[in-house]
Amino acid sequence: MAPQIADEGYIQPLEMTVNSTVKIFLVFGLILTTPVACVPRRGPEAPVRVAPPPPPPPPPAPPPKKVKLVLLPAERFLLPNAATALNEKLVRAQVLGVDERSVAAISMETAQGQAECVQANDECYAKVAKLLGGDRLLWAEMERVGKGKKKGPIKILVLLFDAEKGTLISRAEEVLKSDVVDDSLDRLIGRALSDGGPTAPPPPPPAPAPTSAPSPSPPPSSPPPALGSPPPPPPASPAK
Repeated sequence: MAPQIADEGYIQPLEMTVNSTVKIFLVFGLILTTPVACVPRRGPEAPVRVAPPPPPPPPPAPPPKKVKLVLLPAERFLLPNAATALNEKLVRAQVLGVDERSVAAISMETAQGQAECVQANDECYAKVAKLLGGDRLLWAEMERVGKGKKKGPIKILVLLFDAEKGTLISRAEEVLKSDVVDDSLDRLIGRALSDGGPTAPPPPPPAPAPTSAPSPSPPPSSPPPALGSPPPPPPASPAK
């Protein structure tokens, strides 16, 4: 085998050249004949469902409204001592369902004049409650009763008005013959603010009266003997 002369002046044997060429072809043949792994095709991905955010919590309930009681003092020109004592007792009186209390600087008569109403009715009292900013009104009134109405006794009224219902819910009265303070004022306030007013539940019905058992009827009497008939024989005596 004749040697080959390379361009660089190096003489390469022919065997080596053939072997190198064969190796190259073998490598390419292996590459071409090697099976390529099949990658499975992926289908379309399912859409991702995003859950909606939870609804916001409901707002907290507003606090319950506070009930305000406004006390209007009684006028003192008829019975000064009784009016002063009555006003002090009304300030300390306990009224059910009331959260706040305040004492007005004017009487009911003056408040009615400022509210431009003088009638003693629920509509006028509602205007006074709106004027004073109260939910309940508590006040006392005094008026002289009698024929002459100059030196007669004094009638005292204690009234409680509910502005939300628009009506009087309690009313009580007492007649005083003199300006002497006694326990009659306490009884008057107690009746006006007792549980027996319109806002309280009705009293239970009275229990039925017990029925007495019927008395046994007397045995029938024997008829009188007929005229001319012999008398009945005497009862037999018990055997000994």
